[in-house]
Amino acid sequence: MNPTTETLMTAIEENTGHPLEYWIETIRKSGKPDCEEIINFLITKHQLNPLLAELIAQKAKGNS
Repeated sequence: MNPTTETLMTAIEENTGHPLEYWIETIRKSGKPDCEEIINFLITKHQLNPLLAELIAQKAKGNS
């Protein structure tokens, strides 16, 4: 894992209280099919800030 990715993964856990793997499983269970729906889901249902929600959505969809 490169330093930037490692920093982002640490930021996700520090800011949300959960590791990326938790969020990926939460997204999978939600059944949301695309990044925009996932981002809105994370913002509205889990009160994540938009930047973290977008990062998590991209990671969950394998886009980053």
